[in-house]
Amino acid sequence: MSSAIVRYRPPAMRFENAEICFSEGRKHINPNSTLEINASNLEDSSTAAVCAFIEWKREAQKKNCRLIFCNIPPRLRDLIKLYQLSDLFSS
Repeated sequence: MSSAIVRYRPPAMRFENAEICFSEGRKHINPNSTLEINASNLEDSSTAAVCAFIEWKREAQKKNCRLIFCNIPPRLRDLIKLYQLSDLFSS
């Protein structure tokens, strides 16, 4: 894997803009790289953000891209725990 880390900070994500946010995030998933996703803007986000995280993770696995999720707000972390997905998002 390359040593450079690409950093991406998605905007607040809701169902109304989830598809756009998801597509924008996918642009940063490059083969054999590392992508750090700073989730600090997702304080008021819904389950749409969790869905995007799962899809980004799948896309990253296909491309051998390592994802690092950081600054996940407590509310979003609680949703991840509720859906029993904590292991998927631990770095």
